[in-house]
Amino acid sequence: MVGLAVAPIAASIPRNIDPQEVLRYFNWLGFTALVLFYSAFVFRGELSGDGPLIFSKRNARSVLQVLILHFSFIVILLLVVRVSNQLVPILPYWMTDTFPLGRGARGSVADLEFVAIAAVAAFIERKWLYREPAQ
Repeated sequence: MVGLAVAPIAASIPRNIDPQEVLRYFNWLGFTALVLFYSAFVFRGELSGDGPLIFSKRNARSVLQVLILHFSFIVILLLVVRVSNQLVPILPYWMTDTFPLGRGARGSVADLEFVAIAAVAAFIERKWLYREPAQ
């Protein structure tokens, strides 16, 4: 599912642009959508019927610490996206060749690897966000 959100980002970034003009061609909307999707995935259990866990008083981390940690993971994720966009031209063809994912969407092995990296990062982040208070 993240691959579907990442595919428009990778497709819309021009390959041969002047380094001085990089922010002119930066896909702000695509990266914003990626950040919102990733944040929703990380905090998906906070609105459940069981009540919040990460933003509860049972968490030893303050809200500010939680937000700083989440922001750090977002920065790392966005750096991975930027680096992976630069790596696409040097990857083997079989990794970047697209195949149908259904409903008109297309993906590649590289997209699936990015989805796996993002899922592992979200899993690690959820484990780090909640810390039991010291007894």
